[in-house]
Amino acid sequence: MEKQKLPNHQFYTLGYDALTIAVSPQNPVLKVKPNLTTDEVKRIFSGDIKTWKQLDTALPDRPIVLAIRDLGGGASQAFDEAVMKGTPVSKEAVQFPSMGALAGKVQENVDTIGYVSTGLVKQSQGKISVLSVDGVEPSTDNIVSGKYTISRSLIIVTKSQADEREQFFINYLTSDKGYKTLEEMGFIPAKSK
Repeated sequence: MEKQKLPNHQFYTLGYDALTIAVSPQNPVLKVKPNLTTDEVKRIFSGDIKTWKQLDTALPDRPIVLAIRDLGGGASQAFDEAVMKGTPVSKEAVQFPSMGALAGKVQENVDTIGYVSTGLVKQSQGKISVLSVDGVEPSTDNIVSGKYTISRSLIIVTKSQADEREQFFINYLTSDKGYKTLEEMGFIPAKSK
């Protein structure tokens, strides 16, 4: 639909971001069940699995606290496309207005699970831990190769051929300095491919 509105569009991939399935480093799920299936993630976020014990009998019988970005935003849309596939997120999920606030909730509550951008995971090393999904960890190589599927490309779109000012901006973003800035923000530059 959007492509039809810009028939002569050009797009430039700057890098990649992934939504990790994140928990507190103190959450016992990391030792008992460090790898979830996409279906388990979907069942957790839909509210079908409500306690850690329902996920695995070796886990405590405590409620799972769901942390999500505000519905309708880019992160929630990417999570829906990759995991939920139209299944509604539980009404009990706590919506956060920023990825930073969501990451903070994961850090402060041992029973919280949320989808946190790789950039914030890198910035919060030791304070947030991530789970593998379908046997694939959200490493740089797995994100860039597409093996880790809860990810999205960071792109710039122009209506047609970029004009001089737009091209100057695109050249900056795709320069070593631009890629370094992306990396400092926690994203994976396209250059690392």
